[in-house]
Amino acid sequence: MNTSEETVILFNLYLRGEMTSEERSQFESKLSSDPKFHASFLLHQEVVESIENYTLKAKMQEWHPDSTPQPKNYSIWIKPAIGALILLGLYVIFNLIKPQKVSESPTLFTKYYYADPGLPITMGNSNLLSLEKGMQAYKLGDYDAALDEWNVLVASGIGNDTVKYYVGSAYLALDEQSTAIHWFEQVPRFSIYYEKALWYILLAQLKDENMEAAMRTHKMLLSTDPKFHKKELNELKDFLDLNE
Repeated sequence: MNTSEETVILFNLYLRGEMTSEERSQFESKLSSDPKFHASFLLHQEVVESIENYTLKAKMQEWHPDSTPQPKNYSIWIKPAIGALILLGLYVIFNLIKPQKVSESPTLFTKYYYADPGLPITMGNSNLLSLEKGMQAYKLGDYDAALDEWNVLVASGIGNDTVKYYVGSAYLALDEQSTAIHWFEQVPRFSIYYEKALWYILLAQLKDENMEAAMRTHKMLLSTDPKFHKKELNELKDFLDLNE
């Protein structure tokens, strides 16, 4: 499959959150039903995030006024730029990549868990600077710093379903399952994050070996006609049936 320019534009609209709810639903349905399209999207997302992360590190320095100013040295960008170009070249040449296989870890949580990659960052001015800064820290794996920023929004009453979902994601990445579940449960049913929140609640319950709760959450997920993790849910059904 050769990715057309229109498809790349579609990927970017989804990553920037610029689709209508109907367009997003159609896009996610195609991700679920078309493995090649899904794999191509994953690689495009990886290309975008690798470039963002190089920009992030430079941007984060601007928020630390105590840092000693350094003379500009454009040579430090050569290796990152080459790396990003190589990755982009692979994308153009091979177009798609197989999704990473799950770990062979004996625990179900480790087998199926991967942290949500986070939202794309515009790097522009934002009325929700705490959300923007928190997302940058989150994407760099600094979950405590991300929570520091997002808790400002929560305390101000600005914590919408996006914030609640990513607060839960950060706590789960920090191995705080109970707190993560609390925040995931705040995501309303109408939210685009509802299905993902249920999935991570299920994984957290499996990690805590709370089989009874996991079975209830698994049934709730199946009742939503899930767009993602269908294969994993079927595999987990066999396991949960044995523990019923």
